Amino acid sequence: MNVEWTFADGLAISSDAYVENSTENQNDMYFDVKLNTGECIYTSEIIHVGERLETIKLEKDLEAGNYSAIVTYHLLDTNGNEVATAEIGILIKVLN
Repeated sequence: MNVEWTFADGLAISSDAYVENSTENQNDMYFDVKLNTGECIYTSEIIHVGERLETIKLEKDLEAGNYSAIVTYHLLDTNGNEVATAEIGILIKVLN
Protein backbone atom coordinates (compact mmCIF):
# COMPACT_ATOMS: atom_id res chain seq x y z
CA MET A 1 0.00 0.00 0.00
CA ASN A 2 1.18 3.49 -0.69
CA VAL A 3 0.35 6.36 1.68
CA GLU A 4 -0.32 9.10 -0.90
CA TRP A 5 -3.27 8.57 -3.19
CA THR A 6 -3.78 10.87 -6.19
CA PHE A 7 -7.07 11.43 -8.00
CA ALA A 8 -7.43 13.58 -11.14
CA ASP A 9 -10.77 14.75 -9.73
CA GLY A 10 -13.24 13.66 -7.09
CA LEU A 11 -14.91 11.10 -9.36
CA ALA A 12 -11.82 9.52 -10.97
CA ILE A 13 -10.11 6.22 -10.25
CA SER A 14 -6.81 6.92 -8.50
CA SER A 15 -3.71 6.91 -10.66
CA ASP A 16 -1.51 5.47 -7.91
CA ALA A 17 -3.55 4.07 -5.01
CA TYR A 18 -3.38 0.37 -4.32
CA VAL A 19 -3.79 -2.04 -1.42
CA GLU A 20 -2.34 -5.53 -1.49
CA ASN A 21 -3.10 -8.45 0.80
CA SER A 22 0.28 -10.17 0.82
CA THR A 23 0.62 -13.92 0.36
CA GLU A 24 2.41 -13.87 3.72
CA ASN A 25 -0.86 -12.92 5.43
CA GLN A 26 -3.35 -15.48 6.68
CA ASN A 27 -6.60 -13.50 6.60
CA ASP A 28 -8.81 -12.02 3.95
CA MET A 29 -9.53 -8.37 4.60
CA TYR A 30 -11.32 -5.25 3.53
CA PHE A 31 -10.66 -1.63 4.36
CA ASP A 32 -12.41 1.66 4.70
CA VAL A 33 -11.13 5.21 4.34
CA LYS A 34 -12.33 7.99 6.59
CA LEU A 35 -11.42 11.64 6.55
CA ASN A 36 -10.13 13.06 9.82
CA THR A 37 -13.67 14.39 10.33
CA GLY A 38 -14.84 10.77 10.62
CA GLU A 39 -16.71 10.80 7.31
CA CYS A 40 -16.32 7.50 5.44
CA ILE A 41 -15.40 8.12 1.80
CA TYR A 42 -14.59 4.58 0.63
CA THR A 43 -15.19 0.96 1.61
CA SER A 44 -13.45 -1.77 -0.37
CA GLU A 45 -14.59 -5.17 -1.45
CA ILE A 46 -13.04 -8.17 0.34
CA ILE A 47 -9.42 -8.62 -0.70
CA HIS A 48 -8.33 -12.24 -0.47
CA VAL A 49 -4.82 -13.28 0.49
CA GLY A 50 -2.52 -12.68 -2.48
CA GLU A 51 -4.84 -10.20 -4.20
CA ARG A 52 -4.21 -6.55 -5.03
CA LEU A 53 -6.83 -3.82 -5.43
CA GLU A 54 -5.83 -1.04 -7.81
CA THR A 55 -9.13 0.45 -9.01
CA ILE A 56 -9.84 2.72 -6.07
CA LYS A 57 -12.52 5.36 -6.69
CA LEU A 58 -13.86 7.42 -3.81
CA GLU A 59 -17.54 7.16 -2.90
CA LYS A 60 -17.68 10.91 -2.25
CA ASP A 61 -16.88 13.60 -4.82
CA LEU A 62 -14.20 15.61 -3.01
CA GLU A 63 -13.21 19.08 -4.17
CA ALA A 64 -9.63 19.75 -5.28
CA GLY A 65 -7.19 19.76 -2.37
CA ASN A 66 -5.24 17.60 0.04
CA TYR A 67 -7.03 15.53 2.67
CA SER A 68 -5.67 13.64 5.65
CA ALA A 69 -7.41 10.32 6.07
CA ILE A 70 -7.25 7.06 8.02
CA VAL A 71 -7.36 3.64 6.37
CA THR A 72 -8.74 0.95 8.67
CA TYR A 73 -7.99 -2.64 7.70
CA HIS A 74 -10.53 -5.21 8.88
CA LEU A 75 -9.04 -8.72 9.08
CA LEU A 76 -11.54 -11.55 8.65
CA ASP A 77 -11.60 -15.14 9.84
CA THR A 78 -12.63 -18.03 7.59
CA ASN A 79 -16.31 -17.35 8.40
CA GLY A 80 -16.02 -13.69 7.38
CA ASN A 81 -16.11 -12.37 10.93
CA GLU A 82 -13.84 -9.49 11.89
CA VAL A 83 -10.97 -10.65 14.10
CA ALA A 84 -8.72 -7.58 14.19
CA THR A 85 -8.25 -4.09 12.81
CA ALA A 86 -5.25 -1.94 12.01
CA GLU A 87 -5.06 1.71 11.01
CA ILE A 88 -2.69 3.80 8.95
CA GLY A 89 -2.73 7.46 7.97
CA ILE A 90 -2.70 8.50 4.32
CA LEU A 91 -2.80 11.69 2.26
CA ILE A 92 -5.43 12.00 -0.47
CA LYS A 93 -4.67 14.47 -3.26
CA VAL A 94 -7.53 15.58 -5.52
CA LEU A 95 -6.06 17.59 -8.39
CA ASN A 96 -9.13 19.17 -10.07
